Amino acid sequence: MRWSPPLKNDTEYAGTTFSDRFLGSASTMSTERPAAEELRQGMTVEIVQEDADVRSTDEEPIHGEIGTVYGDDPDGPRVKLKSGVVGHVQSVVVDE
Repeated sequence: MRWSPPLKNDTEYAGTTFSDRFLGSASTMSTERPAAEELRQGMTVEIVQEDADVRSTDEEPIHGEIGTVYGDDPDGPRVKLKSGVVGHVQSVVVDE
C-alpha cells in the first residue's frame, strides 16, 4: 500500500507532525519507502549508495541530509546527500 498525503482540509491531522502521524513516537525510521515528492532538502534519510548492490547484505546503509532530490526510481527515490553521496532512499530518519 502506498502512502498518500492527507488532503489540506483534513482536520484529523491538524497540529500533528509527520512523525506523529506516520511513524509513532517510538520509531526512528519509517517502515515504507517514501516517494520522491514526499522528500525535501534537509530531511535526514537512509540511503543505499547508487553504485552499491541493493541486494547485497554486506552494504551498510548511509544516513545523511538530502541536498537534491532527483526523482523516483525502481530502487527508491534517487537523491544526492549534502555530503555528495548519491543513492536511493530506503527510509526517512526521524530526529528525536
